[in-house]
Amino acid sequence: MRISSFQKYELLQRNMASAEGRLVSAQSMLASGKRLERPSDDPFGAHAVLLFRASKSLTDQHRKAAQAGAADLRMAESALGEIGDLMKRAKVLTVQGATATVDQSGRLALAEQIRSLKSRVVELANSRDAGGHYLFAGFRVDKTPFALGPTPPYLEYQGDQGVQYVEVGPGLTLPKNVLADQQVIDAYSALEDAEQRLLAGDISGLSGVTLELIDDATNGIQLLRAEAGSRVNQFEWAESQAAKRSDEFARQISDREDADLAQTIVEMQTAQTAYQAALAAFSSTAGLSLLDYIRG
Repeated sequence: MRISSFQKYELLQRNMASAEGRLVSAQSMLASGKRLERPSDDPFGAHAVLLFRASKSLTDQHRKAAQAGAADLRMAESALGEIGDLMKRAKVLTVQGATATVDQSGRLALAEQIRSLKSRVVELANSRDAGGHYLFAGFRVDKTPFALGPTPPYLEYQGDQGVQYVEVGPGLTLPKNVLADQQVIDAYSALEDAEQRLLAGDISGLSGVTLELIDDATNGIQLLRAEAGSRVNQFEWAESQAAKRSDEFARQISDREDADLAQTIVEMQTAQTAYQAALAAFSSTAGLSLLDYIRG
């Protein structure tokens, strides 16, 4: 079967267009660094990329939640640590006040120091996170959790018992807040007891009742601080796991979406050679006369 000149012309034209398309595609891939630029380039690969992107987005949310939870708990741990230090200082002052060699004027000066410790305990108990929310208020994060009241022990808790759970991984939730109402009130009450007994010159009460109250309150604060530190470790672990998953999803996306530079250069060179050959063949055919077309 004889192929006419016109058919040859059409075939060469299609070949040139195809070669040009491959060259443009290779050049675009090299310029963008992307193998998959449009869903039509690879529908199956594009669908996989969408799934991986969605998974990575959720994982990044988990990572941010873990980072925020760890940050809040570090602040809570720091506040509790300082309260614990204040209680240790209060014990030293109480022991001094219970010493017979200290006169009443000395005890009054010690009571003033205890009063300063009380104020600082309330400040720390009303600590806020980076967003301005109270750390020890349960769910009532916008309301000051600890305030002075009209009756002993003069410190009241205005928060609630809400535990703030956050999702930090697939099926994994962790509590990001610490409930410290009883521990803080016990600490404040022990300091209040120390102040009143110093003012009254109650040496036996200081050495007996007050020191025991301070020790019990200090132990409660220390236990709670240890719990906060343990939770920090849990959040840090969750954050590291989320980071690993996020990196893996990013790799999966890159494997399907990003172009291999060396391979792309080879493909472009091959496409360029093919295009030049097709262009040369087409150019020679373009010299055919109108009569050649008619004969075809």
